[in-house]
Formats: sequence, structure tokens, C-alpha cells
Amino acid sequence: MVESLVQWTLLNNPTELGNYLNFDLAKIIGQEITTEYGRIDFVVANTKNHHLIVELETTLNTK
Repeated sequence: MVESLVQWTLLNNPTELGNYLNFDLAKIIGQEITTEYGRIDFVVANTKNHHLIVELETTLNTK
């Protein structure tokens, strides 16, 4: 599964994303954010302006 496609699908369906996360999603703060610790896939906020950081993992290691 291609992570960028999963990310695009989730961000373009905010109602479903909010349901999956059990989070009252109000807006998308940012995506593909680089920090000194790595890359954050995306950050969302709810109506109370609480933020949720989302890291997608689409590859399973079977070793």
C-alpha cells in the first residue's frame, strides 16, 4: 500500500478521518512537516483547537 495515497485519501475525506480517529476534526493544520526528529505525516485540530499528530504506517515487516 502506498502511504502517500492513503494520506491523500484520508485528508480528502475529513469526516471519515475524524470518525476513524474518534476526533472532532475541524481543520487540517499541516502535512509532511519535517522536524529535527523526522517527518510528521499530518496534524489536525478539533473545534477546541486541540491538535492531533498522525503518523501513518502502511508497510508491515514480516521478518
